[in-house]
Amino acid sequence: MKTRYKSTSSHRPSNPRFVRQPTVLCEWNPVSPATLWRQIQAGKFPKPLKLSIGVTAWRLTDLEAWASDPAGFALPPRAVGK
Repeated sequence: MKTRYKSTSSHRPSNPRFVRQPTVLCEWNPVSPATLWRQIQAGKFPKPLKLSIGVTAWRLTDLEAWASDPAGFALPPRAVGK
């Protein structure tokens, strides 16, 4: 008989490390999806990560940095060639 792993809440992180777009639009930046993407293109909101096909999410730490000073938010400089 195979033993199955039983998940308990103690094994889950207390804060998720990634946040999906519906949560970003409801809890972090209540704007339309089009406005959100315009803000990303303008560098006024953190860029999301592509985790897999059809899965895009934001790092929680990036959202927290933006929320601490939305008007002064600036994307960190990228290394050359990346």
